[in-house]
Amino acid sequence: MEKVGNYILKEKVHETRNSSVYRGHKENSPESFIVKLLKTTHATPSEIAQFRQEYELIKSLDMKNVVQTIDILNYKGGFALVLEDFPGIPLNRHFSDDKKFNLRSFLTTSADIAAALGKLHARDVIHRNIKPKSILIHPDTEELKITDFGISAMLTHENDEVYNPDFIQGILVYMSPEQTGRMNRSVDYRTDLYSLGITLYEIVTGLLPFKSQDPMELIHAHIAMMPRAPVNLNSDIPVMISDIIMRLLAKNPEARYQNGFGLEADFRECLKQLEEKKKIQTFELGSKDISNRFIVPQKLFGREKEIAELISRFEEVANGDKRLSVMVVAGAPGIGKSAMINEIHKPIVARRGYFISGKYEPFRRDKPYSAIIQAFQVLVKQILSESEQRISLWKKNLLSTLGDNGRVITDVIPEVEWIIGKQPDLPLLGPEETRNRFKFVFEKFMSVFPQQEHPVALFLDDLQWADMASLQLMKNIMLSDIHHLFIIFSYRDNEVNESHPFSELLSEIEKQNIRIDKITLDPLKEKEVTELIINFLRCSEERGFGLAGLVQEKAGGNPFFVNQFLHTLYNEKMIIHQGAQGWQWDVGEISRMKVADNLIQMMAGKIEKLPAHAQDVLKICACIGNRFDLETLATVRKTSVDEALADLTEAIKEGMVSRLGDYYVFHHDRIHEAAYSLVADAEKSALHYKIGRILVENVDEKERPAKLFYIVDQLNLGVRMIQNKEEREKLAWLNLEAGKKAKESAAYVPAYQYLKSGMDLLEENPWTKQYHLTLALYTEATEAAYLMGDYDKMNELAEITLQHAKTTQEKTKIYTSMINACVAREDYQGAIDVAMPIVNTMAPRFGIRLPKKANKIHIALEVFRIMLKLIGKRSEDLINLPKATDQEILAAGKILASVGHAAFYTDPNLLALIILKTFRLIFRYGLAPEHAFAFAGFGIVQAAGLWDFKSAIAFGKMGLKLVDKLDARDQKCRTIFVYNALVRHWKYPMKDSIEPMIEGYKVGLETGDLGFATFNLYFTEVHYIFTGRELSDLEKYMERNNRIIAGMKQGHTLTLQSMTWQSILNLLGRCDNPVELTGKAIDAENLLSSWKETENLAALSVYWFVKLILYSLFSEYGLALKASDEFRKYMDSQQGVLINKYAVLLDSVARLKVYKNASLPEKIRHRILLKINELKIKAWAKAAPMNCSYMYTAIKALYAWIMRGDLAKAETLVELAIRQCREYGDFIGEGIASEIMAAEYRAIDENEKAKAYMNQAYACYSRWGATGLLNKIRKMYPELVPVEADVSPDVEATTTLKTKGDLSVALDLSTVMQVSQVISSEIMLERLLQKIMHMSVTSAGAQRGYLMLESEGKLIIEASEDVDSDETRVMQSTPLQECADICQAIVNYVHHTGKDVILGNAAQEGSFTDDSYVMNRQCKSVLCIPIIHKGKISGILYMENNLSEGAFTPARLDILRFISAQAAISIENAKLFELATTLENIEDGYWEIDLAGNYTFFNNAVCQIHGYSKEELMGMNNRQYTDPETAKTVYKAFNNVYKTGQPLKGLDWQIIRKDGTKRYVEISILLQKDASGKPIGFRGVVRDITERKNMEAKLQQTLDSLSKAYDSTMQVMVSAVEVRDPYTALHQVRSADVARDIAVEMGLPQDKIDAIRMAGAIHDIGKLSIPPEILTKSTKLTGVEFALIKEHSRSGYEILKNVESPWPLAQIVHQHHERIDGSGYPRSLKGEEISVEARVLAVADVVSAMVSHRYHRPSLGIEEALGEIEKNKGTLYDIQVSDACLRLFREKGHKLA
Repeated sequence: MEKVGNYILKEKVHETRNSSVYRGHKENSPESFIVKLLKTTHATPSEIAQFRQEYELIKSLDMKNVVQTIDILNYKGGFALVLEDFPGIPLNRHFSDDKKFNLRSFLTTSADIAAALGKLHARDVIHRNIKPKSILIHPDTEELKITDFGISAMLTHENDEVYNPDFIQGILVYMSPEQTGRMNRSVDYRTDLYSLGITLYEIVTGLLPFKSQDPMELIHAHIAMMPRAPVNLNSDIPVMISDIIMRLLAKNPEARYQNGFGLEADFRECLKQLEEKKKIQTFELGSKDISNRFIVPQKLFGREKEIAELISRFEEVANGDKRLSVMVVAGAPGIGKSAMINEIHKPIVARRGYFISGKYEPFRRDKPYSAIIQAFQVLVKQILSESEQRISLWKKNLLSTLGDNGRVITDVIPEVEWIIGKQPDLPLLGPEETRNRFKFVFEKFMSVFPQQEHPVALFLDDLQWADMASLQLMKNIMLSDIHHLFIIFSYRDNEVNESHPFSELLSEIEKQNIRIDKITLDPLKEKEVTELIINFLRCSEERGFGLAGLVQEKAGGNPFFVNQFLHTLYNEKMIIHQGAQGWQWDVGEISRMKVADNLIQMMAGKIEKLPAHAQDVLKICACIGNRFDLETLATVRKTSVDEALADLTEAIKEGMVSRLGDYYVFHHDRIHEAAYSLVADAEKSALHYKIGRILVENVDEKERPAKLFYIVDQLNLGVRMIQNKEEREKLAWLNLEAGKKAKESAAYVPAYQYLKSGMDLLEENPWTKQYHLTLALYTEATEAAYLMGDYDKMNELAEITLQHAKTTQEKTKIYTSMINACVAREDYQGAIDVAMPIVNTMAPRFGIRLPKKANKIHIALEVFRIMLKLIGKRSEDLINLPKATDQEILAAGKILASVGHAAFYTDPNLLALIILKTFRLIFRYGLAPEHAFAFAGFGIVQAAGLWDFKSAIAFGKMGLKLVDKLDARDQKCRTIFVYNALVRHWKYPMKDSIEPMIEGYKVGLETGDLGFATFNLYFTEVHYIFTGRELSDLEKYMERNNRIIAGMKQGHTLTLQSMTWQSILNLLGRCDNPVELTGKAIDAENLLSSWKETENLAALSVYWFVKLILYSLFSEYGLALKASDEFRKYMDSQQGVLINKYAVLLDSVARLKVYKNASLPEKIRHRILLKINELKIKAWAKAAPMNCSYMYTAIKALYAWIMRGDLAKAETLVELAIRQCREYGDFIGEGIASEIMAAEYRAIDENEKAKAYMNQAYACYSRWGATGLLNKIRKMYPELVPVEADVSPDVEATTTLKTKGDLSVALDLSTVMQVSQVISSEIMLERLLQKIMHMSVTSAGAQRGYLMLESEGKLIIEASEDVDSDETRVMQSTPLQECADICQAIVNYVHHTGKDVILGNAAQEGSFTDDSYVMNRQCKSVLCIPIIHKGKISGILYMENNLSEGAFTPARLDILRFISAQAAISIENAKLFELATTLENIEDGYWEIDLAGNYTFFNNAVCQIHGYSKEELMGMNNRQYTDPETAKTVYKAFNNVYKTGQPLKGLDWQIIRKDGTKRYVEISILLQKDASGKPIGFRGVVRDITERKNMEAKLQQTLDSLSKAYDSTMQVMVSAVEVRDPYTALHQVRSADVARDIAVEMGLPQDKIDAIRMAGAIHDIGKLSIPPEILTKSTKLTGVEFALIKEHSRSGYEILKNVESPWPLAQIVHQHHERIDGSGYPRSLKGEEISVEARVLAVADVVSAMVSHRYHRPSLGIEEALGEIEKNKGTLYDIQVSDACLRLFREKGHKLA
């Protein structure tokens, strides 16, 4: 029998998740006891100490109504309680066992319980766990005893405990509102009275007042909902008993009974009346309920208005789609800021939200983000208390949001690691990039939590003590786009003036038009103090008013001072409790009392009255900080945790310290300050030093990073005590570590302070004696000074460091900081000036000297050198160069990159030269991460300088490859930008660059490369302008981007972007002068002179280019020519940018337009320049026809007209150019060409043609949304624009369109334009359907509408909208027959006939009046039309309006016809896009060829199989990549498909790749036919099966050579798998061993053991049929891929079924993934249907798989594997097999090989 101490356990009575209960006896004694073994594995030493202290107190009680505690024993890391063996039954059973509810017994028992609680509370014992099971009744004597004190509080720390049904039903349903931890209330004895109320409610009604399986719903109910009164549930319950219970259930403790004796008195009165009068009459409750405890009410008085405002602001944030809201609460210390703010708990719980808070401390201002970290520690703990499912969802969301940057967060808030796991190391970035990365990642992290379903309130207290890093971080958060976040700041307004950093923060935020609400709390008025006193002391208004006047006079209306003053009166016995008379006092005596002048003096005086040991504890706590735990306190005092708690108890009783979660906190800042003020200065240093030393010695190495700041802060505060050199040096190193950690978290001011402290600890002559430490401190401090913007300090430190640094590498970091400081100030020339000396000192070794002023000759010479080096080299040769390892080379590369960054903005020639010089380093020393940018940059030189566009693309792509090869993520953003913005468009469509640049922007945010991130963002706008994005939509995008770029303080990019944005505003007509860049975005006209002065080439070039566009579009050709000439002066700063192409085009247009009126010399000059332009455009058009062919065509057209007068040729070419513009979405080219042609025809009086072309121009600008240009046309050419088309921004107008039958109908032009723009611009099918549906319903004026698409001859509803629900539902794919809200007869009629149906009153007219749907619904207006595409019905539009008759007019019908025509085309395009996207993303190759065998379409996989690019493969014939014999075989196969029309699957043949290698492929062939059924080609799928062929050949060869040697055959199979997938081979071997050992443990016969071993060795042989890229995939498998994996059991069976064997190997392999409950695969076998061999192998397979390292995850460990088997035995796994496995590992110590 088991023993616990000297108690012998005889029998187990009961077991729960938290305890095991035994009956036993003491050795050598027959007396029976109850021994409760507590499972405290999750309890902290602090919690155990608290529990032990309370039970020691209970043990000392001598109360008959309490189960006696006999002993408290240590037991297996926890402890056991020895209790008296009381044979009672739970309270609920006692009453439920009665056949009829006994009211007398209930009242007697309730009174006894109340009396027992009253006595317990009088002895300072709070039960905290009152419920029916903790109240025991002797079934015979009805003796009552209370048990289970507070155990639940200590045993509920498992993550999922709060979601455990036992916890919910056994504890949470009885818990008081304040005990849930979600209210602004401390827990006192009245929590037990609430829990008793719940218990009694359940007894009398048989129901719980609140019931739910969702803990958050229960918590909300406890806090905010009142249950129905018991009398309303059961009329037999006396009203007074119902009222007593409801009083116990009051939410605020002050409204409940104030002690158990008052409650007992009311129950006794009920019992008395029942016995005397046989009924219970109404009487005044609580007449004897006068509290004998001095607890000042926590209810807030005089703050009702402020609380309402606070809650109102929160509700706005929670309910709407509003951005975050900011509330600032100001007031003096003790005024009640925190208490008032905490009142927001109730609405937050109601919304399932999170309230998180943190507090800044006066003694730890250097610790960065302290309050923010506290707040998120709270949030993490709240999340970890949720269900495993919820935690998994949080983990998924966080990992998805943070990506590779999770370590940024876990380094600052380590607790987040508990949710998302350990995060990988971060790539090293430059200091500026690190700062930006932190900002971006924290914003993303923050955005995860606030959602509409769970808003977040973040409360940061005492902002007067906040560090600068916190303020900057909160500024970033407030400027972000986070929704459903309520930020509350509080601060002492007497400590914050206008120059305080917090005031400056609020001022900056308000300038950004972000609303900040402010509440200033004033002292309480005498009236409010009177209310408090009357409410608290239960006295008359007259007596209360007298005392309130004195309190007001002494405490000044400060709530905390009032509270403490009242406590002082009580402690000084000036307020005493006199039984039935209640609280008594003498006003005269109080008035003569001396009171401290301020709170700190008062609190210090109170502390000094405590025992000496309690004072000492408080002093130590004050030095530890505002928050502390018992473990730290015990460590500092060198006592046990129990002793530390005992010493702290006095302060707890006095209300100076209280428990908050896992910590203890000073009840108020003023108490903390008072305690700290009592510590003498000398003693402070000694205490801080002692705390720091003890922490250094006792903190685990793993915990040190999380506590580093705290340790260093303590030691720095105690630095006067450190005289030892070695110890001072150690502290200097710690300060260095803290400084670096703070810097990594963008906390630069604290970082500098730590580094400065480290420098102060250095010896004399540290550069000689402590060189490495000194160098590190000065280098880091230099960088920190630059990052915090103290450039003078940076220069001072840099100068000292450069004087003493010994190597170039050591100096590099200093120079880098100096260069970055210049770049941060946009002093790019200054950055270059700083860098030049260090670059040129490298010249002797590296040969990279840079001239003072780079020019084209320097560039040409360097290009020549590189071209010589490149002779005979392929791109692969460059990309495969070795990595550079020489540290000085790497340092040189970084310096060059820094200079290049500066030159990018100001000196394009220098930038080009740096890129070219970098290749010297590449050729000589190898590759470094910074070289990715150089490769892409060389692409600019190739394209813009040498016009070698093919090579340019090759080098650009090499740059991107190098990023991946060297994992140079910090270079990715800028490399993406250079390739996509400056190189790619020379060869590929402009629009193809947009998505990559958006990705580049995101990467830049993640890596902190904000300069190039914003360039990526800006250039998406530039590309959108020239690829046809609708202007109003584009303008919104640009306005958003402008805010983003401004927020990132990227002034250079902001200038360029603002000018471009203003040009779009001009085109939209939102300006005073359309050709001036002055307006909402920028006043560029006034900035022009400053740009010239500072030689801001980029700004000047963009200014003149934008002016060139505006002048050209607004027909100011003379000014356009001048702008073009100006642009040419600065165009070098735009090398590679696509605007150069448009500059050439518009220059040509302007020259042609002014040519006729030019002088002869001017004409000659124009001709020369026009010819040069023509040659340029011709070359560009040849390289990228999709971008430039229309330019060439348009210029040729205008040249033909203006220079040669050939109108016919001109018109032909213009029409071609316009078609090309439309094809590629270029509104500028189309509009200008059409408008010029209209003007030219008008000049020769060809008015009809002039009108036709002007209408084209007008329509073009309408589609583009260029209202400014429409206004211009109407003013310049009124006679060419129809009156009906006279559209202004504010006036709706109509135009005349011709339909069949020459019917002229007036259509809403704005609707038509909108339909055309919106539908044609959408390519995603789901969004397209949504837009079509919404526009159809809106345009038709329908109540509801449906869009049906045809699929295989049937109509499927794919979109619907109901205006009442304001919801558009798409992609539901509901068959027409299943929809009850459509007249199917009408739809079928339209579907079969193709005719429109339009009914004004369907119930009374037309052919469908007898239809049951029409009759039942009494339908009124119905409209149904077909959607026709290519002559066939592809869908149906159906509309109803049952509010009015005749809602659908013929005009509306025409609009819907227009919509349906547009929709038919767009739906087809969207489907094709969806198909194309799908085809591009599948791993197999998809192809289409014509009847001659030439490729007409294919996806990327086909290119990869053949080894050709898309351009090379297009049009290629199969004879070009097969040998002659194979070509004949293939021809026969295709010919057979052509003749029979039958598809062919599984044709194997061999192809010859571009590089000459041969591969085997397997194809399927399907005949393609046109609409008439005529064959037009073939299509199919191709898969590379070379590996399979090779494997099959190897396997066959091996099998043939080994003949029938069976064991060898098995080995061959294992080897075959190993060749394919080494992991699977190892897994098979391990599974075989485990399976064999389990079989032996089970005692199976030897033949079955052998069968299991042999099957285990080859059980995954079927994976030979799975593509290796799926087997080795490191990310989540797709559904298709997982389905393929699941086929391996069947494939294994097919391989083995014909292999001769003494064992059923094929069957075992086939079944090894089947499961006992039928959930396995491939045949869903159950139980005994699965062979015992397969059941054994299934368990072994799972164990082996979970402990093995996989491609997508590390090993989960043997315990996790065994846990899986144990958890699912009997469900998934055989019970006998599972038990044998568990015995094998856990009891017999089996180890895996």
